[in-house]
Order: sequence, then C-alpha cells, then structure tokens
Amino acid sequence: MQGLIIGGGIGGLCTALALQRQGIDARVFEASSVLGPVGAGIWVAPNAMRVLDWLGVANAVQRHGAPVARAQLFDHRGRLVNTLTGRDLEARFGYTITAIHRSKLHDALLAPLGNGAVELGKRCVSVRDVADAVHVTFEDGTDATGDFLIGADGLHSVVRHQLFGDVALRYAGETCWRGMADVPLPKHLRDGSVECWGIGRRMGFAQVGAGQVYWWATQRTAPGGRDRPDGVKRALVNAYADFPAGFPAILQSTPEPAIVRHDLFDLPNLPRWSRGRVGLLGDAAHATTPNLGQGGAQAIESAWVLAECLSRGGTIDSALERYETRRRPKADKIMRASWRLGRLAGVTNPVARALRNRLVTLTPRFVAMRQLAWVFRPPQE
Repeated sequence: MQGLIIGGGIGGLCTALALQRQGIDARVFEASSVLGPVGAGIWVAPNAMRVLDWLGVANAVQRHGAPVARAQLFDHRGRLVNTLTGRDLEARFGYTITAIHRSKLHDALLAPLGNGAVELGKRCVSVRDVADAVHVTFEDGTDATGDFLIGADGLHSVVRHQLFGDVALRYAGETCWRGMADVPLPKHLRDGSVECWGIGRRMGFAQVGAGQVYWWATQRTAPGGRDRPDGVKRALVNAYADFPAGFPAILQSTPEPAIVRHDLFDLPNLPRWSRGRVGLLGDAAHATTPNLGQGGAQAIESAWVLAECLSRGGTIDSALERYETRRRPKADKIMRASWRLGRLAGVTNPVARALRNRLVTLTPRFVAMRQLAWVFRPPQE
C-alpha cells in the first residue's frame, strides 16, 4: 500500500513515521523549497510524548528540548494565580510537558524516516480520487499516484478545499506574536514556563535550550492586521511595558526579523474529515486555538490513530471513517475547551477578572489534575 502525504510539518512527518511503524510506505510532499519550520517553539504535552514514545522518538525530543518542571500563571501585576508542576504530570501521565524549538522537533521526526523522506517544492494544486487510486498534481507540473492521500497541509489546506470547497474559519478575536530570544533566565525560571494574563493581552515564555527562550504574546485585535517590519518589536515592548520586568526584556532581546505574527482561528464547521481515499489531519482537519497547547499534540495523536486504522485491513475509505470516529470527539472537545479558555483569559471587566483569578487560585491541585486528565490521556486509553 502506497500513501501520499501533503505537508511536511509536524502532522505530516508524524503520519509518515506512524505509517512506517505499521509497515505502510508513504511519500511526503512539502510546498516549501526548504524544510525550515516557520515559528519558534512548541510545547509537547504528555499525551503527545506518549505517542512519540510509541514512535521511538521521545528520547530524542527530550534530549533536544527542556522539561517543564512547573507552569506558572500570574496576573499582569506579577501576582501568582496558579501553578501546575511537572512532577504531578509525570506521576499521572508518564511524561511532563517538553518545551522544544520546532526545528529540533522536526529533526527528531525526520531522523528515523531517512534521507529523501520529504520531497520539497511540491505545492499541491489538485487532487483526483478515481477508481482505485488517488492522483495529485503539483504546481511544477509533476504528479504522483497512491492508494490514499492525507492532507496535513495546515489551516489553509489545499486538500481540504479540494474535498469540501471553502469552509469558514472562526476568528478567535486575538492575534498572536511568537519569537525566540537569546537571553539568560534567572535560575528559578530556567526549568519552567511563565504566563501572565493582562487586560486584553497575554504573554508567556519558556526556555527551550541553554540561553534560548521561546515566547508568545496575544492581543485582542481585528483580523488581517500588519506590522511594520522595523517597528513590531518596539510596539510589543510598549504593549507589555506594564507586565513584570522580565517580559519586556525578553521582547527586547528578540531579533526583529524573527518575530512572527498569526491571527488565531479554529475550524468548528468541517462536515467530515475524509472523502473516499482522501483524508485530512492536523490543522487541515481539526485546527484549534493554542490556549491548551494542544495543536501539535492533536496532530500527533491523529497520526498514530490514522496509521493504526489503515493497518487493520478493510477498504481505505472505511479505515478513514474509523479514524475520524475515534479521533473527532476528542479533537472537537479540545477545540471547544481551548476556545472557552481563550475567552476566559481575555476577560477585560475588572470585577470579572478578579473573580476569575480568585477561582483559579482556589482550585485544588487534585481538581486541576482531574480536569486535565481527558486532555493528557493518549489515544489508546
């Protein structure tokens, strides 16, 4: 059986690796001419780490990343609201969160796939599911044929558009900036993550390597905005000037060209994840806002389940339907929970903010762990 995967990001590479583990051959096609992930860092949650363990790459991810010993939430005045410890996560789920640069995660996924696993400069322009095969045509005039095709080509998926036409994305009301800063953190912050909730603004950071800090910052804005290339850092420093001192300092230490901006969307109205021999995975199927840190993790879970369903025999279209049946309930629940958390974090009314912070502060640790259990449980359980 020969599979075709459109998209060489986390979801596409994990799918190729999971299929390889099941004895299924797959070719990966990436639109970019250079395999260099856009963005900065990523959190690899315990559920994703368990899948990466099954795929044989968890040790490499841990080696190149940094375990999050504690995740601390503060208000913008620097008052501690809540703490989640890596020790509790590891005891309950087998792994804590690992913070890692996206390029290092890509390297860990590529290594077992071998040289030539990804064909670059292959921008998909059309997909045809005919008889007993799928044909894909690329912008450079070449084509490929396989027994099935998986679209792991992101939020603005060409494959999804080929299947279902225009499917409306839902704007979360926020824009997110991300970057990497070469800055030494105080010793007590090097093994954890910190996030502050301000008024219509949030910012967080975590160390992903020695002297390397990944940060993210959100603001409530209209979609479609643009930054001045020579003014984005100054604007962000000014926007977060009232946050604790470490936050503006991290922004100031970031090379301006390395700051990326994305409006935040999810995908609540996709009717199906597959049609015939063509399926969708990751942001192409179940894009979510990043508030739970589960975007990449859900793509990794989907890759494992998809490969397992395809390995069990039967027709390909029935295997893709089984994959959706197993994965969609959790992916949809993640999407809804992440949306609600974003709304909660973005509260601007001062009374509502004070009540929110008080409730979060008073939530017992065992209750918080129970609330997270369904998020961090891997797909086999």
